[in-house]
Amino acid sequence: MAELLMIIVLIWMPETYSPLLLTWKARHLREITSDPRYRSILEVEDVSLQSDFYYLPTPGPADSKGACRFFDCIVSFDRTYIFTDTYHISQRLTNVIWIAMYVGVILGELLVPFLYRSLKKNPLASREIGKASSQKIPPEARLWFAMLCGPALPVSLFWMGWTSYASISIWSPIMATTLFGYAILSIFISSCMYVIDAYDILSASALGFMTFSCYITAGVMSIVGLSFYENMGIQ
Repeated sequence: MAELLMIIVLIWMPETYSPLLLTWKARHLREITSDPRYRSILEVEDVSLQSDFYYLPTPGPADSKGACRFFDCIVSFDRTYIFTDTYHISQRLTNVIWIAMYVGVILGELLVPFLYRSLKKNPLASREIGKASSQKIPPEARLWFAMLCGPALPVSLFWMGWTSYASISIWSPIMATTLFGYAILSIFISSCMYVIDAYDILSASALGFMTFSCYITAGVMSIVGLSFYENMGIQ
């Protein structure tokens, strides 16, 4: 599906990066007027490869999207140790317990309209959050959702780890999984919206760099994760 969408995007999605559009326009004007003075900012500035790397957008806070993927990888590894090894349920039922995390995601989604509706109704308070003078909601206001719901992430992980005993009901780690899904959605939405508002025209590059960083972390965890849990244990 991803490959199909990539082909569709490459063929039919129009270019939207304004500096590149101006470059194309300047080139067209040079062709029809024979006037070499038509130049875009990309053509005028002497941009080297070194400066391209220097100005690459840096990823957001380490506990935003990177943490989402990082802890998501951790939860993926420990589910077998908790539900299959500790509670001795089948692999099929262990997979079904993923529904608990999606319940938490849905609960988080229910809070989104209420929070941002309040910001929209009170632009003065929104401007005060970011100390901005424009009518546009400052990027910092996007982080309220993560600030309010983010603490649920460490709580859910400690809850899941410290109650994963055969003597404790299996519903305890299941409910912790629900809280984990709730926290993950909160941090994910807030961090992405913050980066989009903060980087503006460069937001696609910033999000891409964040995704690249978190997948590198997840890839490393996939190598060391199994040995980690076997040696350290769930708690």
